[in-house]
Amino acid sequence: MDFLNISSPTYLNLVQAFFSNAKLEHDESGDTVTAITSFLRGTPTCLTLEEFGDYLYLPSGGSSNEKGHFDPSIFI
Repeated sequence: MDFLNISSPTYLNLVQAFFSNAKLEHDESGDTVTAITSFLRGTPTCLTLEEFGDYLYLPSGGSSNEKGHFDPSIFI
């Protein structure tokens, strides 16, 4: 899992601020998230899902209508 081995400088307080204030943007149907927007130090910031995936080394391919089974008990 490459995203767990961050070798570049990180700014944890900025990351926390970004996600604490984050809002999800959806497509016209309202079913698919297209971007994450937030404010950092008064500056609007937008991160597309492709950019987010690139930072975490996640593939951006696949069908957007894939809705696999979600088992919430694995997160308890």
